[in-house]
Amino acid sequence: MRGDTRLLAYPVIRILAGVALFAVMWPLIFDMSVMDVGGDLASVGDDIERNRATDEGRAAASSLSSHTDFGWLVGFFVINAFLGVFSLGALTGQAIAISRGENRSVVYGYVQALLRLPQLVAWWLLTIVVGFVISIIESHRVIGAIVGMILGAAWAILTFFSVTAIMATGCGPFGAIGRSKTTIVD
Repeated sequence: MRGDTRLLAYPVIRILAGVALFAVMWPLIFDMSVMDVGGDLASVGDDIERNRATDEGRAAASSLSSHTDFGWLVGFFVINAFLGVFSLGALTGQAIAISRGENRSVVYGYVQALLRLPQLVAWWLLTIVVGFVISIIESHRVIGAIVGMILGAAWAILTFFSVTAIMATGCGPFGAIGRSKTTIVD
């Protein structure tokens, strides 16, 4: 990072893309204004902070949930997850170029991510499925929470270098998991 500050552009662009996505999807997710949602959330937060649930706090939470389209909210999280995978791919593409001694612009990383788009989409879909399965396991009482935590940690460690493997070699998600495992074991 000290040697090439262009790498800082990727997280900044990622954050701006996430904020823009939320702004665009706001009317689909909520049928209330930003100020109304903020007021309802502040009421709920105040009640939590006072560590007691009042009828007013319950009404605010109920009001917010009745004005939220959870289908679009889930859609926002899914699209936002793809933006994260794509941005990580772009950052990794740029980092690989830098490690090879190439002097490339910020656009280069995004072009590399576009070239690996099918593999990144497959990886994104796999991570959504695995995350969903782990969250289902975690929702089952104490044992499920412990097993889910262990599986989540194992998945995170096992797949740490997966996007790097995809960007460096063009392999698919399962090949990337294998390469990530090899890198970790080595």
